[in-house]
Order: sequence, then structure tokens, then C-alpha cells
Amino acid sequence: VPVESGTKTSHWILPEAWWASTVLPPSFNELARWAFVVVPSTIASHFLIRVRRSETTKASPVSQFLPYIRSFFSLAAAMVAMPFLILGLALILLLGLIPINRVQELAGAVQRALANTLGDSLALLGNAVQEAAIVGGVRRDLDWLSERCEKVVVVAHSQGAAVAHFALERTTAPNVTLFVTFGSGIGKLLETRRLMNGGGSYRWWGPWCLSIGAALLFVGLWRSLPGLWLILDSRMLLYALAYFVFIALASVPNVPNWLKLAFFVLSVIPLVIFWFYWFDQSAAWLFMLMGGFILFSFGLEEAAVDTTTLKRTRPPSVKKGWLDLYGSRDPVPNGAFFESKSSVDGRSEEVAVLRSIFSDHTAYWGSAEDFVPHVVETLTREAEIDLKPSSGGDDDWLTKS
Repeated sequence: VPVESGTKTSHWILPEAWWASTVLPPSFNELARWAFVVVPSTIASHFLIRVRRSETTKASPVSQFLPYIRSFFSLAAAMVAMPFLILGLALILLLGLIPINRVQELAGAVQRALANTLGDSLALLGNAVQEAAIVGGVRRDLDWLSERCEKVVVVAHSQGAAVAHFALERTTAPNVTLFVTFGSGIGKLLETRRLMNGGGSYRWWGPWCLSIGAALLFVGLWRSLPGLWLILDSRMLLYALAYFVFIALASVPNVPNWLKLAFFVLSVIPLVIFWFYWFDQSAAWLFMLMGGFILFSFGLEEAAVDTTTLKRTRPPSVKKGWLDLYGSRDPVPNGAFFESKSSVDGRSEEVAVLRSIFSDHTAYWGSAEDFVPHVVETLTREAEIDLKPSSGGDDDWLTKS
């Protein structure tokens, strides 16, 4: 590589840790039993984290409102769809029992795909012997590499990030300087482990309360809308406007508490009148709507998963830092792993991949404008290589990208 005084030679070893030979793929019966316990909780916690993140965003109430509503409705829609997903898994299991070759071939292909994608998680969480074999293999690879290099940087994707994290916690390699993860599955895996162990305030019925409550909410709202349309006139709109005006006045800061209470009481009067006329048209469906809201609220409490205690500390064997890259739409990391950019253990950075929920997780290396430069810059900086002399002005474009 060019340097100011001429050229410099840099020797790199690029190996891959491979543990496929140590994993025995689980049977689909084992996978199905595991998935039926974990999948509902994983779906619920995935969207609950997004709702909470929108609640704690440091933004103005106006700019915070729309993301919160979007996250809330995404949670409700996911909970309505959850039983159908589990029903689909059960159907795939049953299809494999039908003694028809073509049907069994199709079901077998889907079962193998599920086992290949989720089987490693089951091996890590449900089988201590296989976990030791997987992590031990990666640790031996690290020790082998450490003997041959001045510096070692670990780059890991998805569940490989979780395996690498476990290995880095147990390795004795003295010269691991950086840990780079992308599309990290560490949070999901640790969260799943705690769910399987029954930790936290989690209750198994929480996701199902969310699912039933969301279904009642959607049905009640949909069937009560015609009645709402019938009562909408100028008088009803004035009642609605009065309610929002009084609520807004009750939310104004630096107002005496007694005056806030008075505004809140005044807001209840037009709200009760509005509900009275709406009940007159759609009583049964509004009762369903309120029942769904109560059940959904109960599910929010019971399905709550405290993710603040997830292990977000840099493994002691990593000397300098931990860079966590996550796709803007990648559902596996589900946002930043390190919530604070000033964390001493590491930092998370969002990268643009395809902006697709379905494709971001497997398309990182196709992001030549954002993800790849992050990795290249991190590795070359650690190797004490300055790319600017050979970039031909590309560094300006790189900064803009």
C-alpha cells in the first residue's frame, strides 16, 4: 500500500470459523415444540421494544406521536398475525406425516430450511454439549490465529456474532483488538435464553392476551365505524374539538395543578356526550372494542420483557472496542444494540442496506456505499493503513455516502 515515504507491505490472514460439522440438526418435532414456546414471545418482545423505543425518543411530542402510533399498530397487527404463523408451522408438521411423496418432499424442504436457520439457536440454547462444541471450536480458531498475528479483529454476522461473543468471553488470546458485528443476533439469543429459563416478569399467556386483544380491537373498531359515521355532524365535531382543546390545555407546562385538573374534568364532559351518542348506534361493537383494549393492555404488562439487563459489555479479551452495525430495516438486531453512543464498551451505527424487512439481514455486503466502507475503514485503520493517498479524492464521496 502507498505511504508518504513510498510503499508498505501489510500481511493479513483471513480465516473463517466454521462449526457446521459440530451441530446435529434437530428433528422437526423438537424444533416445532421449541418454536411454539419461543416464537409468540419473540414476536411480542420484538414489537414491544419498538414501542418503548418510540416512547423514550428524545423528540418533541408532535414528532414523537406518529412513530409511536406506527409502532403501536405494528405491534397489534403482528399479534393478530401470530396465531396464523403458528398454525402454519403446525400445518407444515402435519403435512410431513401424509404418505404422499410429493407432499412429503415439499414439507421436508420447508422443515430442512427451518432446521438450518433455527437449528443453531436450538443447539446453543437447548443442548449444553453442542454449545460447548460450537463455542470451543471458535475459541480454538482464535487461539490459532492469535499465535500468527500481531493483531486479531473478529468480524461476525447474525448468530455468528453471539457465538463469537461467547468465544471471546472464554478465550485466552492476548491480541484481540476489535470486535465488529453486523446484523447481530446477540440480543435475540440472550432474550430467548431468558424466556426459555422463565426469567424476568414474562408470563407465557402475555402474547396470547395481546393477540386476542388486538383481534377484538380491530373487529370492534371496524364494525363500530358505520355508527360513528352516522352521528358525525357539526355538533359532534364540536364536542370532539372541545375534548382535544381541554386536553391540550391540561397538558400545558407551568400551569397550576388545580387548573390542570379543572381542564381535565371539563374534557370529560364532551367525551362522555360523544360516547353516549356513539353507543346508541354501536353498543355491542364498542363493548368489544373496550374489551379488546383492556385485554391488550393486560397483555402489554404480562408480555413485558426487560431488555435493559441484556449483556451489553465488551468481552474482556477485546482490548480496544466493539463496533456494532445494523441495517435500518433488519429485524434481527431490531435497532441499536448499544443504546448510548457514549458507551465505553462499544457503539452502534445504523447502515443503509436495502431498506427491506425481508432482505436487509442477508444483503449487508451488497451495501458498497455504506456498510462495506465502515468495515474497510475499521480494518485498515487497525492495520495502520491510510487509504487516502490511493483514494483519488474518494474520501469526500465516502464521507457523503
